[in-house]
Amino acid sequence: MQEARERLLAGGADVTSVGFAVGYQSLSQFSREYRRQFGVPPGEDAARARRAARRR
Repeated sequence: MQEARERLLAGGADVTSVGFAVGYQSLSQFSREYRRQFGVPPGEDAARARRAARRR
């Protein structure tokens, strides 16, 4: 899951492709587990990272 987060926060990849790239067959399962581990859905986490990067 950490690899998925790194890929998302690095940008350039969407949630679906990241989920499949790290081995999930189900996007909903990936999203549930991501949210369970990091407290936010993967798309929201990536959007927050992009907003924070723009502020720098």
